[in-house]
Amino acid sequence: MNVEKPLSTITDTISDWVDNFFSILPNLIIAVIVLVIGFFLVRKFRDWIKRKFAKIFPTPTLGDLTISIAYIFLLAIVVFISLSIIGLDDTIKGVLAGAGIIGLGLSFAFQDIAANFISGIFLAFRRPFFKGELIRVKDQEGFVEEVKLRDTTIRTYQGQFITIPNKIIFENPIINYTRLGQRRADIKAGIAKKNDLQSAKNIALEALKDIPQIIPQKTQFLYREFKGNSAYFVAECWVDSDNFNEYKHFINNCMIALDNAFNENGIAMLNEEFILEFNDSAEKISRN
Repeated sequence: MNVEKPLSTITDTISDWVDNFFSILPNLIIAVIVLVIGFFLVRKFRDWIKRKFAKIFPTPTLGDLTISIAYIFLLAIVVFISLSIIGLDDTIKGVLAGAGIIGLGLSFAFQDIAANFISGIFLAFRRPFFKGELIRVKDQEGFVEEVKLRDTTIRTYQGQFITIPNKIIFENPIINYTRLGQRRADIKAGIAKKNDLQSAKNIALEALKDIPQIIPQKTQFLYREFKGNSAYFVAECWVDSDNFNEYKHFINNCMIALDNAFNENGIAMLNEEFILEFNDSAEKISRN
């Protein structure tokens, strides 16, 4: 068997590789130097941008995203320059073409992820809530714990953590209970119709004005309906606070003040339940 020809072919190939390597070695060294220096400068530039301009972004999350995109873009430029130095322009074109095809395929495969991501960007600009604020989205209600580009985490009153995709938040009404800095509790109950209704109203308003943190000029006592021998009212009580615990104690204080004031003045209050309306829901609290 004649093995000289295959061996000669292999030898020639290796020789060509060695010759090509040494011919591009100067450019290869320059490309490596450009790559190392470029990576170093881009990293320093990223750190400088973070220190100088991070605060101008609406949220830290959006700032980190923008800086990261710019960082990757600059790194890609450094890599492409290095490849072009060693004559791999065709490789660059192939990489770009492949990236476009892959990106198109991924866009179909991860539509929901992309939708959540884009929704997170819009929410970062709109800023309908901040960390620590109390919000309600659809059936979920709680304090904002973490805002990310893909999802938002809230903490419920019971201490449970719920992660909500940003697409759901962006597409639905958002109730922010904290942003105004004030809140209103509607306390509904009734008294016997035989009482002097105007006197009862004055007594209630006088009792409520001494509640800590109440806003007297916004507080109202309104009769809402007569039913048989009963007069039903609503006390619209505003508290000058956005703290949820203070709000709960405020409601408790208002209920006690109303009950005590009516009892002290001999006003017959119906033997029924207080009904509190807050957080878009109604809670019944027994007076017995």
